[in-house]
Amino acid sequence: MRIILIHENNPISIDKHCQIKYNSKMDNKSYIKSLLVLNNMPISKLASIMTEKSGKIYTIGSLYGKLSRDTLTLKECQLIASAIGYRIEFLRND
Repeated sequence: MRIILIHENNPISIDKHCQIKYNSKMDNKSYIKSLLVLNNMPISKLASIMTEKSGKIYTIGSLYGKLSRDTLTLKECQLIASAIGYRIEFLRND
């Protein structure tokens, strides 16, 4: 199984077309921070949006902690993707 982020109905990857490819050597913290930079969104704005959408309080510190400890839940990953205009899809490897 592989996970693909979709933005405006297009899979994303970083290459010459400014797309982001998931690099299995890249940790989740670096990957999410790259997405934030690509979408010009500070982590403070992400925390605010996540708090608004979920009703649970997220702060810059709590997000950095979760990213550093690699303890984001799938629900939180979906919330992050949604906040920056993406969705997560699971595709079967053929």
